[in-house]
Amino acid sequence: LQAQRGHLPLAQDAAARSIELCRQANPKRLAWAYMVKGKASYLADDFGAAKQAFLDAREQAATHDDQQHMSHIAGNIGNCCVALGDVHEAREWIERAVEFSRRFKQPALEASWLVELGRIAMVQDRRSEADNLAQAALKIARPSGQSLTIFRAEWLRHRVAGPDRTES
Repeated sequence: LQAQRGHLPLAQDAAARSIELCRQANPKRLAWAYMVKGKASYLADDFGAAKQAFLDAREQAATHDDQQHMSHIAGNIGNCCVALGDVHEAREWIERAVEFSRRFKQPALEASWLVELGRIAMVQDRRSEADNLAQAALKIARPSGQSLTIFRAEWLRHRVAGPDRTES
């Protein structure tokens, strides 16, 4: 809630407190608490701390067999890697996120991560691959009306078709 309101220091404090509480009361929810910390850190442009929090979330999710969140976690680690400038590692993590979303039948996440893979393909100047990934995302997102993912995929296709080859 604090992050949505733009109160990032309060969001980061709340995330740290939730980690403490989960350790004591419900360790199965610890992965979620680390995900909240990662999101708050990411929004505060502290990408190194965000990546570490998502790695901690991954460790906790694996420890407690929390497969539901693995796609989110892997993709968010990938987004942190993009922000940190490591496109190669980012691609590996987001490919894992796509695989998790397929394995656990999460089509909305699959479509979203396919768009992210397309953005990485653009950074790597793989325009044809980026367009193919955007089209694959649209195939999934359109039937279920995922408007944000549809917009992102269409925007990616627009960028592929246009003369601007830089990532924004």
